[in-house]
Amino acid sequence: MLLAIKLSAIAKSDLRSKVKLGTLMEGVAVSLVRGTPELEVSSIAYDSRKVKPGGLFVAIKGRQFDGHQFIPQALSRGAKAIVVETQTLNIPSNFDVAILRTFDSRQALAQLAARFWGNPSAGLILIGITGTNGKTTTAYLVESVLQEAGYVPGVIGTVSYRYRGQVFPALQTTPESLDLHYLLRQMLDVGVDCAILEVSSHAIALKRIAECRFKIGVFTSFSQDHLDFHGTMEEYWQMKEKFFRDYIWPVDSSISVVNGDELKGKELVQKGPDSMIVYGLEEAAMVKAQNLKISLEGIHSEIYTPQGLLEIRSRLVGDFNIHNILAAVAVGVALEIPPSSIQRGIANVQGIPGRMESIENNRGIHIFVDFAHTPDALTRVLRFLNREARGRIITLFGCGGDRDRGKRPLMGQVAAKYSDLIVLTSDNPRSEDPLAILADIEKGLEGCAYSKVDSNQVLTSVTKKLYTIVADRREAIRVALSWSQPGDVLLLAGKGHESYQIIGNERIPFDDRQEVRRALTETKSSS
Repeated sequence: MLLAIKLSAIAKSDLRSKVKLGTLMEGVAVSLVRGTPELEVSSIAYDSRKVKPGGLFVAIKGRQFDGHQFIPQALSRGAKAIVVETQTLNIPSNFDVAILRTFDSRQALAQLAARFWGNPSAGLILIGITGTNGKTTTAYLVESVLQEAGYVPGVIGTVSYRYRGQVFPALQTTPESLDLHYLLRQMLDVGVDCAILEVSSHAIALKRIAECRFKIGVFTSFSQDHLDFHGTMEEYWQMKEKFFRDYIWPVDSSISVVNGDELKGKELVQKGPDSMIVYGLEEAAMVKAQNLKISLEGIHSEIYTPQGLLEIRSRLVGDFNIHNILAAVAVGVALEIPPSSIQRGIANVQGIPGRMESIENNRGIHIFVDFAHTPDALTRVLRFLNREARGRIITLFGCGGDRDRGKRPLMGQVAAKYSDLIVLTSDNPRSEDPLAILADIEKGLEGCAYSKVDSNQVLTSVTKKLYTIVADRREAIRVALSWSQPGDVLLLAGKGHESYQIIGNERIPFDDRQEVRRALTETKSSS
């Protein structure tokens, strides 16, 4: 179904009749400086290319483009109203168009979108999950628990937007406010009663979630990421805290679900209301895991809750996943879901796309594809594999171009600490030179007793720690596989579920899972 593949580029007009401008403006921080409130608006768009006749165009100042520059294009496509921040506008006199002025176009877009679509979040149990890592896995687990309890959930997240059997690829973890409210309206209209929303720091900063009414807010973790956007760790954290400060805590009926083992989680506990549900491994947690058994086959744990003791069995791999499981259990507790439904919901999740996803093979190699693309996430994955593996650890990864450069050597240090062999390769280089990115990562390997080798070198019975650089990710996967022997663990990190490589401005089809399966059929083990 192609309708929602590019939600951010669709001007929404097919599900709602015309709305008077005056009605849309009620409670919105805009002033009408030209035109009449009786004007009927049939759609809203923030992309001038998607404006439809009779529509409202909201001009937004972005990081790369200023929407005000595209007002003429919006008018030529039939816009009858525009929202602007700029005082001076060169609008031809022959265009009969209403002008609304605001100090913040992004806020206005969210307010107008919510009104246009009838404030859909108010009709849903809206669950927001934020944190550097763990959002996607937690969302899948919560979705399964809700289904077991008889709810009809929808999910808007990193992997996909999905509800009532419909699944659409996600272009953004959290879509723009117009698209978000449209999706929530779609869900509500087909009988969805709970919506699970992965809330990124970008979404908070750019007001994509403005006008959303959350019932539950979940905090998973905090570590370095997105500093290319936020600048500093403190500014990054302020966005995470802002989610609770602005969207959860002010609402008496809302519930905070917080990872109490995290340093920043403890900070939230100190600042927030007494009613929050704290989960973790520490004694003070309200939802607490004990008698943990974790292996490459999954997780078995007893979990203490206010409703009693639950026995949880999960096929998810990695000790870090216990916190994701605890978060889902805590959401279940917050919604007073029966313990048996929580248990079954957790057990029903066999795996998460691109999250420690195991690739079956007949070579005796443990192959995992994981989305780990931060130093903390890579540490958690490799630390677990290092503890459980019987053979060598072979790690393949890279870092994104046009993104936080500071984490690149840190990723290199993490890989060096926990791996035996390392293959450095591309991971969405975008406009940067892939070799320059890899050189930044390589700095993290300095002083780590690693030797650099040519990628063509055949490695057998290796006892030294070695690494190589292969900019072409497809070829890098083949090299890593050729180095792997029975009993080894091969981790392909960074891209996870992604089905593309971003090179320049192009998205080129590429999926680590497909590539390693193809390589398994084409290459022979070095053993």
